[in-house]
Amino acid sequence: MSRTGGALPLLGGVLTLAAAIMPSCANCTDEGCGNLVTFHVGADLLADVPYQVEACADGVCQSGTLQVSEAGEVNGQVVDGLVLDPESDTIYLTPPEDADWEGTHLVTLTVRDDSDTALVDHSGDLAFTRDQPNGPNCAPTCWEGEVTL
Repeated sequence: MSRTGGALPLLGGVLTLAAAIMPSCANCTDEGCGNLVTFHVGADLLADVPYQVEACADGVCQSGTLQVSEAGEVNGQVVDGLVLDPESDTIYLTPPEDADWEGTHLVTLTVRDDSDTALVDHSGDLAFTRDQPNGPNCAPTCWEGEVTL
C-alpha cells in the first residue's frame, strides 16, 4: 500500500497556504521613487548669483555651482544629484541609492555666494523616513529626509 497519494494533496495544500501568507508583488504598481534629502534654506537666493553648494549624507558629497537665472530657472544642475529650486529656496540632494538610509544619518549643507561668504553652513543628524510607493512588499524602497534651516 502506497502512502504517496495522500502526501501530494497535503503538500499542495501547504504550498497554497505558504503562497497565501508570503509577501507577494502580484498587486504591485510600477510607481518609482528615489532617495532624497530636502534642505529648506533660510536665505533668499538671488538671481544671477553663482552659489557654491556642497551637500553630504554620511560623508558622500555632491558639490558644484548653481545659479538662478532672471527667469527663475536653474542654470546649473549638478549632474550627480544636486538641484536648486529658486522658487522655494530649496536645495535637493540625491544620496546614493545603494545604501541603507534607515535610522539617523549625518547630513551637511554649505552654500557660499560669489564673494565666498557662507550663507548656509549646516551639519546635523537627520532621521530618514521609508517610502514604498507600491506597497510594503513591493520594490522600490526609498528614503527621504527634510531639513529646515
